Amino acid sequence: MRIWLLLLACGGQPDPLRQSLDAYQEGVADLEAGRSERAAEAFRAALDANPSAAEVQLWLGRALAAQGDLEGAIAAATEALELRGAWGIAHYNRACWRARAGHLELAALDLSVALKDPDLDRLAIAADPDLDPLRADPRYRDQVPARALPAQVEAVGEPLFLGALWSLRFTAQARPDEDLSLSLAPGAPALPAAARWVKTVEDRQRRGDQELRSLEITFQVEGAAAGSSGPFQLAAGGLSATVGPVAYEFLAPEGHS
Repeated sequence: MRIWLLLLACGGQPDPLRQSLDAYQEGVADLEAGRSERAAEAFRAALDANPSAAEVQLWLGRALAAQGDLEGAIAAATEALELRGAWGIAHYNRACWRARAGHLELAALDLSVALKDPDLDRLAIAADPDLDPLRADPRYRDQVPARALPAQVEAVGEPLFLGALWSLRFTAQARPDEDLSLSLAPGAPALPAAARWVKTVEDRQRRGDQELRSLEITFQVEGAAAGSSGPFQLAAGGLSATVGPVAYEFLAPEGHS
């Protein structure tokens, strides 16, 4: 699409390609507004003017899928791949449409190819309901990114003595505009009363369109105790993860309570 815009700016664009670009832009606007039938007509008009536009073929597939025409969408994605060759997002879209249509073996093959593309959003894939038919099938569920927030918890420190600092470090990968929540799982043992909260520090590191977030909660040991706390639940953007539990052992001088 950027090449087309450049040619138009230079004033050297043939009329058929100009017509194709105009129809493509109309189709995108219609599809985003929920007018999938009009969008499909516009994309077909764009392809009539420029049959080699692989991206328009894929947009046509999206419009057809929005109407429930999954076989038509699959055919459009196949045509896009024939025009462009290896293309992660086209394989991914076809995997989704094949999964919804019940072609699970072919959907799994497409998904395995798509997941080799580092530019695909793993969080979006993990939350995509189109892949639920694969998740529900024991043959393929392990091939689908889990519908969970990538997260973990680490307890920092060996067995600790009275007065020492003990930290829990939670990390999760989420989008910058999504709130990250942390709570104890229902029925999980709480944090020990022998540890007094001192501070909480949050760190964010940008990774493309996502962030790796670290939440470190520091406590001070005030008495002897041993056991475990958690598991904990982290949630962001409709995804969640259960991490932990974490074990602890706080030591105090003999006779101290």
